[in-house]
Amino acid sequence: MLRSAFVPARNSRHRTAVFALYRALLRAGRQVPLPKINRLRGVANPISYLLRKKFDQARVSTSLRLNFAALTAGYKALNLLVDARQQGSAEHTRVVKHVSLKADSIARMRDGVRYKPRVESKPVRSPILTRVETPGKLHTYVSELLPRPKDAFQGDRHIPRYAVTAQGQPFLRIKKPQPDTLSRRIHKADVESWAEQERIMEAEEELAPDAALEDMWESLVAEQLKRETGEAEGGQPLLKETYTWGVQLTWLYCLWQKQETKYDFWARGKALQKIIQDERALAEAERITASGDTAPRIIRTKDYQPLPVSQAQNIKEDPRSAYMLVEVARGAMPEDMTTEDKKEAAKHGYHTPAWSKLVKVWDKSMSRRTRDVLNARESGPYLEERRSRQASPNTWSSQQGQSRSDEDTLGW
Repeated sequence: MLRSAFVPARNSRHRTAVFALYRALLRAGRQVPLPKINRLRGVANPISYLLRKKFDQARVSTSLRLNFAALTAGYKALNLLVDARQQGSAEHTRVVKHVSLKADSIARMRDGVRYKPRVESKPVRSPILTRVETPGKLHTYVSELLPRPKDAFQGDRHIPRYAVTAQGQPFLRIKKPQPDTLSRRIHKADVESWAEQERIMEAEEELAPDAALEDMWESLVAEQLKRETGEAEGGQPLLKETYTWGVQLTWLYCLWQKQETKYDFWARGKALQKIIQDERALAEAERITASGDTAPRIIRTKDYQPLPVSQAQNIKEDPRSAYMLVEVARGAMPEDMTTEDKKEAAKHGYHTPAWSKLVKVWDKSMSRRTRDVLNARESGPYLEERRSRQASPNTWSSQQGQSRSDEDTLGW
């Protein structure tokens, strides 16, 4: 059986003993003569003030060991205060010294000077790369810190090494060991980049199939209602009225953010590579100045080896930009939004011009794809298959598992 916790406030004998000790300490403390210099502002008696604070700190303790120790110390303090009533005794000197130290610390706390001020703070170093923004264009990075001139450091010039993480994040290895702040920053950026990729995969692999099933169910319910009520068959629902449209916007936004991160990594890597090239050029110039040898220094690196002509013929370069969404978003300006665009943005929550333009471009693209799919559905083999299905449903159901329909081929 577990032992119940000791609650001092619920024990009458403990409360009686504590209050008796407290009153006895207050009476003995008032009888101790103290110099005037030790008195605090607004405190009639420093000993009573210190006793009250000590009892307030111990009132929340529920430990038998701590309570026993506190009561033992209280009885010893009572004997000390009783002997300190005689001025000039060793006990009186001890009490005066203790009260003086406590009074000085309390006075400093009241004045707001609890800790010593810092001697001087270290100067904040400027970042290696500085972002340059140009209206209507993609941002770039320049370095105002590197490369440094020869008179800014001592010894030989060390060329930093270019490194890239698995997520494509570039950085420079300037010294060993690598600073902890740089390691934490690299890890944080990699985690954020991987989280963006996971959101894209979730939209493609989990949300998209669920949304397609929801839209299929809605179309089946609408068709059944029209068949029961006898109304004429309506057209296809608008793209923005489907669950698939919401998933497409989710995927588009996640892909946009991923491309923003990838372009930022690419721009940083380009600036860091320029730093390394400038460092190498300065190191070569300093070597020539120091030694007088004008012969070019051979730097053994893994140079890019082009592919053979036979293999290069089978490779074609994609003419589309790898950062197409970023370019479309950066080209959007607030003045380009018409009144109708602003109303549409406020209705659907597209408050920024960049996101509004991306949704508008995506809507036009998806509307064109939907129109092509609908035209294919109303003509050709799909129409013939639908007529044969209506004519002989049993025959069609037996052949359903043998061949895929145009719906699956078109991705509906």
